Amino acid sequence: MIDFEKEAVGQLIKQPDQSSNNHLSESITAGYAILTKDWKKDKLQVGLRTEYTQVKNIAYFTQNYFKLFPTLLYQHNFNDMHEVSFSYKRTINRVPYDQLVPYTLYINQYTIFEGNPLLKPQYDNIFSLTTRIRKLNILFNYISSKGMLAQYPIRQDFKNKITYTALQNLDQSTDFTVGISYPLQISKWWSTQNSGTVLGWSSATGQVLNQPFNLSGTWFAIQSNQTFKISPNVTFEIDGYFRSIKKTELTYNGSNGNINAGLLISVLKNKGQVRIGAEEILKRNNYYTAQDFGVYCSQRNRYFDSRRASIGFTYNFGQSKIKKPTRKLGNEEAIDRL
Repeated sequence: MIDFEKEAVGQLIKQPDQSSNNHLSESITAGYAILTKDWKKDKLQVGLRTEYTQVKNIAYFTQNYFKLFPTLLYQHNFNDMHEVSFSYKRTINRVPYDQLVPYTLYINQYTIFEGNPLLKPQYDNIFSLTTRIRKLNILFNYISSKGMLAQYPIRQDFKNKITYTALQNLDQSTDFTVGISYPLQISKWWSTQNSGTVLGWSSATGQVLNQPFNLSGTWFAIQSNQTFKISPNVTFEIDGYFRSIKKTELTYNGSNGNINAGLLISVLKNKGQVRIGAEEILKRNNYYTAQDFGVYCSQRNRYFDSRRASIGFTYNFGQSKIKKPTRKLGNEEAIDRL
């Protein structure tokens, strides 16, 4: 129970409009089946997860749905230097419990957040094509989402200058990315690992304040690691990353990037290691977001300038345990709800 009380006439009086019963129950019944076939140079795996879900929140809503979640994986090895694989899977992203309860959260005097019992799960169809040519890895990824969860305004009180917001479902969203990864040994003392999204395109469509909106655009993100072997016992690493302007979930996101560095020193006959690190060296951790829905416009600047320095020491006593990998059954999404 969430009870909101207000002082009146020397005593606390319960406010029904701000109080709620948050007793929620959820039952998930699922079945799993996986078929795998291997050939000399090919591999095929087909899977299917069936799910029946019952969700009930007393006095507010009841949701019952039956869904199928197929998976497909095909892999072909041309030779030791070249292989290609294709995969498809359908996934579900369930609404967090606390977002389904219609409680009221006062962010400040001008912004109020409300729970939304009308929220539905988000469904993603994910297609991936991966190829490896020697050391070069290329990934094409396409995600089509229905009901993506994001926070938007739901109504405005112009007289008191108050905006009410809530988590809502978008109608449709799409993401397409082309990613690469390429390690390179430039010399005996210099190696580099470069990866990132060389091309990204995001699009979203949804209803905000009873009006249709859409936003789309291209973007890119890169990350580079440089490792320098100064001596047999001393290694210097520097990491840099950058993401361009990105438009996603009907929100404009500013660019962001920074640099990390570290010095690794092996001691005590290589059984010990001293690490001296510096994180987010550049003072540019400005996370800028903006939304424009006609009668409602917002801009937010958030700064996380940690610019931290650290020093650490590790020692290997010569004993290690090999942990047996956990067997996955395909029900991770359901287990995470518990």
